[in-house]
Amino acid sequence: MGAGSEGPMVRTGMRSLLVLVLLSAPLLAGTRALPPRLSKAAGDAFNAGQKADAKGDPAEAVKQYRRAYAIAPHADTMFNIADVQRRAKDYDGALTSYEKYLELAPDDPDRKVIEKLVAELRAMPGTLEIESDEPDGKVFVDGKYVGMAPIKVKVPAGTHQIDVITPITHGDMACPVSIGGSRDCRVGAKPRDDGNVVISGSWIMGGQSWPIGDQRFEVHGRFTVRPGRYELKIDDDQCGPLMLDVKAGDDLTFAYITFVNPKARGCRRFEIAQQQIKL
Repeated sequence: MGAGSEGPMVRTGMRSLLVLVLLSAPLLAGTRALPPRLSKAAGDAFNAGQKADAKGDPAEAVKQYRRAYAIAPHADTMFNIADVQRRAKDYDGALTSYEKYLELAPDDPDRKVIEKLVAELRAMPGTLEIESDEPDGKVFVDGKYVGMAPIKVKVPAGTHQIDVITPITHGDMACPVSIGGSRDCRVGAKPRDDGNVVISGSWIMGGQSWPIGDQRFEVHGRFTVRPGRYELKIDDDQCGPLMLDVKAGDDLTFAYITFVNPKARGCRRFEIAQQQIKL
């Protein structure tokens, strides 16, 4: 069953097989050692969660299942939370809950089925709907040109760096999107912010600045730099030099810097990718 499928795969709390129908659960497995009042409260909440799910009220179903889990933590309850979240299209929540379930039930005979479902959830893209008030805006997402604003772009879930470049200005923003979700990203820019170089980078690198030639640059900025080849000293512990080539002419140099997990201990590895943009 695919990640976007809306068919229920609930569990009763008393068996480990995947089922495709709602079943009653008079008693949660694992609650027998609890005092009777707690066992009853957990079972009542679990049953209430199933009834709410059957009535098409996912918010109430998750609320009741979470209540049951808080009283008597049980893997099947967490599975049902994940299943309701998936069918309600809360894919981020479902992914977290399925991963928690796999931690709680490492020997589940259906583990491969659930792992496949988790992989499908992780692979579901989100959509960035990118707009800009500036005309003729070239849009870059994570350093890659995707087209002219306004534009819709499919991306992996997470936070993405957006740059919009026009002949006379540059704007940028970090825009997060959830699994299978859609996010409006309106990129603002100064009326004028010209120069022949734009340096951007992973959103986590915002606010840093480094020397370039006889001046300093800030990541996510546009600058005027004399043509030439420059070594960027970003960090005292960087693994190797980063080279920026600024060419003569009317084209703009767009450089994107990424921090990469180091392969060797004792240094920080950065990568730079650059391209010439005709404006």
